[in-house]
Amino acid sequence: VASRFVSSSDLENARQKREEEWKETYKRLGQEAPPMPKEEYDGRSLYEKLKETKDKKQEAFEEQLKFKNQFRALDDEEVAFLDDAAEEQRIAELEKERAIQEEMARFKK
Repeated sequence: VASRFVSSSDLENARQKREEEWKETYKRLGQEAPPMPKEEYDGRSLYEKLKETKDKKQEAFEEQLKFKNQFRALDDEEVAFLDDAAEEQRIAELEKERAIQEEMARFKK
Protein backbone atom coordinates (compact mmCIF):
# COMPACT_ATOMS: atom_id res chain seq x y z
CA VAL A 1 0.00 0.00 0.00
CA ALA A 2 1.50 3.29 -1.07
CA SER A 3 1.70 6.06 1.45
CA ARG A 4 -0.55 9.04 0.76
CA PHE A 5 1.58 11.42 2.79
CA VAL A 6 3.60 14.00 0.90
CA SER A 7 7.05 15.03 2.01
CA SER A 8 7.94 18.69 2.46
CA SER A 9 10.51 18.40 -0.35
CA ASP A 10 7.73 17.27 -2.71
CA LEU A 11 5.64 20.24 -1.63
CA GLU A 12 8.57 22.61 -2.18
CA ASN A 13 9.20 21.13 -5.66
CA ALA A 14 5.53 21.57 -6.55
CA ARG A 15 5.58 25.18 -5.30
CA GLN A 16 8.69 25.94 -7.37
CA LYS A 17 7.09 24.36 -10.44
CA ARG A 18 3.93 26.50 -9.99
CA GLU A 19 6.10 29.59 -9.58
CA GLU A 20 8.01 28.79 -12.80
CA GLU A 21 4.72 28.25 -14.68
CA TRP A 22 3.43 31.55 -13.27
CA LYS A 23 6.47 33.44 -14.52
CA GLU A 24 6.44 31.63 -17.89
CA THR A 25 2.80 32.54 -18.46
CA TYR A 26 3.43 36.23 -17.93
CA LYS A 27 6.60 36.01 -20.01
CA ARG A 28 4.54 34.69 -22.95
CA LEU A 29 2.19 37.64 -22.51
CA GLY A 30 5.12 40.01 -22.54
CA GLN A 31 4.40 41.31 -19.07
CA GLU A 32 6.30 41.46 -15.82
CA ALA A 33 5.06 38.70 -13.54
CA PRO A 34 3.47 40.03 -10.37
CA PRO A 35 4.35 38.23 -7.16
CA MET A 36 2.50 34.96 -6.73
CA PRO A 37 -0.42 35.08 -4.33
CA LYS A 38 0.51 33.55 -1.00
CA GLU A 39 -1.17 30.32 -0.04
CA GLU A 40 -3.31 30.75 3.02
CA TYR A 41 -2.32 28.61 5.97
CA ASP A 42 -5.17 26.95 7.77
CA GLY A 43 -3.94 25.81 11.16
CA ARG A 44 -7.04 23.82 12.00
CA SER A 45 -6.86 20.08 12.42
CA LEU A 46 -8.28 17.76 9.77
CA TYR A 47 -11.12 16.89 12.17
CA GLU A 48 -12.11 20.56 12.46
CA LYS A 49 -12.03 21.06 8.69
CA LEU A 50 -14.11 17.96 8.03
CA LYS A 51 -16.57 18.85 10.79
CA GLU A 52 -17.07 22.32 9.32
CA THR A 53 -17.71 20.83 5.87
CA LYS A 54 -20.15 18.30 7.31
CA ASP A 55 -21.99 20.99 9.29
CA LYS A 56 -22.34 23.18 6.18
CA LYS A 57 -23.76 20.27 4.19
CA GLN A 58 -26.16 19.42 7.01
CA GLU A 59 -27.39 23.02 7.21
CA ALA A 60 -27.95 23.10 3.45
CA PHE A 61 -29.86 19.81 3.63
CA GLU A 62 -32.05 21.05 6.49
CA GLU A 63 -32.73 24.29 4.62
CA GLN A 64 -34.07 22.26 1.70
CA LEU A 65 -36.43 20.37 4.00
CA LYS A 66 -37.94 23.44 5.63
CA PHE A 67 -41.65 23.77 5.04
CA LYS A 68 -41.36 27.14 3.35
CA ASN A 69 -39.11 25.63 0.71
CA GLN A 70 -41.51 22.82 -0.17
CA PHE A 71 -43.41 24.98 -2.64
CA ARG A 72 -42.21 26.38 -5.93
CA ALA A 73 -43.69 28.64 -8.55
CA LEU A 74 -45.40 27.11 -11.56
CA ASP A 75 -43.42 27.18 -14.77
CA ASP A 76 -44.86 28.43 -18.08
CA GLU A 77 -45.80 24.95 -19.29
CA GLU A 78 -47.76 24.18 -16.11
CA VAL A 79 -49.54 27.54 -16.25
CA ALA A 80 -50.52 26.92 -19.88
CA PHE A 81 -51.88 23.47 -18.99
CA LEU A 82 -53.96 24.84 -16.12
CA ASP A 83 -55.27 27.66 -18.33
CA ASP A 84 -56.30 25.13 -20.99
CA ALA A 85 -58.01 22.94 -18.39
CA ALA A 86 -59.92 25.93 -16.97
CA GLU A 87 -60.97 27.00 -20.48
CA GLU A 88 -62.21 23.49 -21.29
CA GLN A 89 -64.20 23.43 -18.06
CA ARG A 90 -65.71 26.86 -18.82
CA ILE A 91 -66.69 25.71 -22.33
CA ALA A 92 -68.26 22.54 -20.92
CA GLU A 93 -70.29 24.58 -18.43
CA LEU A 94 -71.46 26.95 -21.19
CA GLU A 95 -72.51 23.97 -23.33
CA LYS A 96 -74.39 22.50 -20.39
CA GLU A 97 -76.11 25.84 -19.68
CA ARG A 98 -77.01 26.22 -23.37
CA ALA A 99 -78.45 22.70 -23.44
CA ILE A 100 -80.53 23.47 -20.34
CA GLN A 101 -81.81 26.69 -21.91
CA GLU A 102 -82.78 24.81 -25.10
CA GLU A 103 -84.63 22.18 -23.06
CA MET A 104 -86.43 24.91 -21.11
CA ALA A 105 -87.40 26.65 -24.36
CA ARG A 106 -88.72 23.39 -25.84
CA PHE A 107 -90.61 22.59 -22.66
CA LYS A 108 -92.31 26.00 -22.64
CA LYS A 109 -93.60 25.54 -26.23
